[in-house]
Amino acid sequence: MNKFLGSANFYSVEEPVFLKKIREQAELDNVPLIEEPVGKLLYFLIELMKPKNILEIGCGTGYSTLWMAQAIKGNGKILAIDSNKKRIEEAIINIEKAGYQKKVNTIWGNALKIIPELNKNNPPIPPLKKGGKGGFDFIFIDAAKSEYLEYLRICLPLLNIRGLIVADNILMHTKRGTRRTFDKGLKGYLEFSKKNRHL
Repeated sequence: MNKFLGSANFYSVEEPVFLKKIREQAELDNVPLIEEPVGKLLYFLIELMKPKNILEIGCGTGYSTLWMAQAIKGNGKILAIDSNKKRIEEAIINIEKAGYQKKVNTIWGNALKIIPELNKNNPPIPPLKKGGKGGFDFIFIDAAKSEYLEYLRICLPLLNIRGLIVADNILMHTKRGTRRTFDKGLKGYLEFSKKNRHL
């Protein structure tokens, strides 16, 4: 990923001071975050696609959320979900400090249970459409790797025809003794994507 990003012009985007502070604090607290180059990629994709509605599964303390939020134009919105109560509370504080609270709605809980209920519970953004055409233009997944395939399956109906799903660390290995293997969820995600070439 970093090699790819290094060959592009993403590094012309500077990491704002408020994001640097969030990243450094997360490193001190041993909280997993996306790497800075990945944040720049998200910024670039949002700026390029100009999505109106973004879904984020696994927002942590808001680092990735804010990379996307600062690239949003006009009335674009982010719905960020995280299962860790402490982290999402920190994310809300960080989002408010950065001044992006009007662009981000947060939900604490299990995304696999929350997402199917979005239509029923009048979500803050956006109303889902019938016929398998969802209301999200961009979906970012960075949560439990073992559940990636499940996230992909429930997210596909929520995605607009020209929308994009970005999943972090899909090539990440798990070390078991002296062996390095793919997490079953990641392996399933990759196999599903390979079989469904229209994705």
